Amino acid sequence: MANSAIAKMYGYDSVDDFMNIETTQLLTVPEHQTNLHRDRLKGSRVEADNEHLGQKADGTPFWVRKRTFVIEWDGEPAICSIREDISQAKQSEEALKQSEERFRGAIEGLQEGFALYSPDDKLVMCNDEFRNLHQHCLEYIQPGVSFEAMTRHNAENGHNTDAAGRVEEYIQERMEKHRNPKGPIIRHNTEGVVRLITETKLPDGGTIITQNDITEVVQAEAEVKRQKTLFEAAINNAPYAMLMTNMERGFILCNPEFARMFGYTEDETVGQSTEILYQNKNDFEARDHIRTLLNDRSE
Repeated sequence: MANSAIAKMYGYDSVDDFMNIETTQLLTVPEHQTNLHRDRLKGSRVEADNEHLGQKADGTPFWVRKRTFVIEWDGEPAICSIREDISQAKQSEEALKQSEERFRGAIEGLQEGFALYSPDDKLVMCNDEFRNLHQHCLEYIQPGVSFEAMTRHNAENGHNTDAAGRVEEYIQERMEKHRNPKGPIIRHNTEGVVRLITETKLPDGGTIITQNDITEVVQAEAEVKRQKTLFEAAINNAPYAMLMTNMERGFILCNPEFARMFGYTEDETVGQSTEILYQNKNDFEARDHIRTLLNDRSE
């Protein structure tokens, strides 16, 4: 026997039409057909629930969730099945899967490390670059591991220079910044790696973390600063007057010997034109005219 709902689900005009089919195998596409009815009737242990591609009367395939069990009918064992059209759910599931795959592909394509933490602050997902930045604690870069557990591990095992000698205080400070992010964080670890960390709170309470390895940038900036310090030391300690100007002949800098020679303090020359070094404007402009002539001849 069957009801009108199942007849309609499979595209039959009536229950009688449905009951007249030769075999229930026709309700399933060939590649999903099984022969479990006989095993069930014999009492074999067979999975009760399954999902498969059903087949309508016109041959159209659609997804079906089926629960099957054995009952007694007229004193004989019989198969009873409850079936549900889950095509819409499967389409939504597939759309969600494709969306997740696109999202994962996007975050893997990022140059920076990316991690998503749930509202209860446990890791949901991250990209390979994030793992690369945490080679020292990969066991804590796993779904379900809390951010605090990772932070504590790094602090207690000496991976963060800021935590040296003040582990608990550091953990409290880091967790406060994590819960209430107010701007980028620059973090130095004991392996010499410098990371720029940005955290963003989501509406549901989750957290997105992005991290960049800025070690080379920091080293380059330090080298520029070192070279500038050496240059300024050489200028300031030179025994002769030195002056640097821009294209408009304005002061960029001068050394103490220059300031002494012309009677100006270094601060007094800041933002000034070198015109103040000449007795009159004509001498200043003539000097500029000579520079123009020299430039013209060199072209």
